[in-house]
Amino acid sequence: MEFKEFTNQNGVSYLKDYLDTLETKDRIKILDKLILYEKLSFLQLSKDGKLKHLEGKLYEMRVRVGNAQYRFLGTTHEGDFWIVHCFLKKSDRIKKKDKEIGMSRINQLLIK
Repeated sequence: MEFKEFTNQNGVSYLKDYLDTLETKDRIKILDKLILYEKLSFLQLSKDGKLKHLEGKLYEMRVRVGNAQYRFLGTTHEGDFWIVHCFLKKSDRIKKKDKEIGMSRINQLLIK
């Protein structure tokens, strides 16, 4: 499975923009883990607790860097996992707003 970054109609990459806000060491660790995750199947990521179905076509991918828990929301499309929204998880539950952003971007992706 390959990871793809969703870009909006103006060419904005939410993944790149988010990663650019992080410290270099965290960004490198996240990218290293994403490269590692690409070598695993969708099923294996789910079994290992790295990927969780949230609702509809929305999935949550989990990346831990030290004590920080980064979340990447996305969907499967054409055999790849498309990352549509990223954030640092600060509580046990994903905020409704983050889910809505993810679903909105998934709808944009599937319309393209």
